[in-house]
Amino acid sequence: MTGPERHWTPEELKAEYKQTLEDASVQMLEVIYDAFGCLTAELPSTLSPDENTKIQDAIDQMQAFVDSRFAVVKPKPRVERTTDRVNFLPGQHKGVAVEFVTESGDLGFLNMYGGLRDSGDNIDMRDQDVLMRRHHTNRTDKILSQPVHLNMHLKDPMTLRPIVDIWIRYRLNQSFELHKLFVGEEKVDLSSNIRISHPYFEDLNKRLLKHSKTLTTFVPSA
Repeated sequence: MTGPERHWTPEELKAEYKQTLEDASVQMLEVIYDAFGCLTAELPSTLSPDENTKIQDAIDQMQAFVDSRFAVVKPKPRVERTTDRVNFLPGQHKGVAVEFVTESGDLGFLNMYGGLRDSGDNIDMRDQDVLMRRHHTNRTDKILSQPVHLNMHLKDPMTLRPIVDIWIRYRLNQSFELHKLFVGEEKVDLSSNIRISHPYFEDLNKRLLKHSKTLTTFVPSA
């Protein structure tokens, strides 16, 4: 025998919605940090001592930020930009942007866009025609075959000058690739990737899929 069904008040639902979004945002930030840690765990011997120092500085800065207590976690729809290398398709989510402010006033941002299905899109879902359903499936395949672009960047809260800026490309169930890394305003010449054979890939993959689904479900596409 089950107990009486709980009835949520609008205030409780709003608080639960906000907490779910904040938790998913912070956990996605941790996924990016952990992926970056894996991507930089073994650095090539061709890097200069200066580049090695910059990479370690980036890791330290990111770790300090991720380990902070956040006073503000503000997810919102990501606005499409002319620099985006994505031709957005119908039914494709245009991404999520999150602003973080720590209790000590440090400022950071998360961006995520690319091969993300818009769970709020219902185009073709009502169609019973076989050809239309195939069209819907093909379009979904084209969306999910695109890489997801993951970005974490930290800024000086006073000057808004960049401290660390990291871009990682994720390919569904295949790989994470370090695409770009800036420390301050200087680019570090480093590229690396981890694939399904990597011991931490399965965990990163599972977490990314879980938290990206929450974010794209709760944050509407722009």
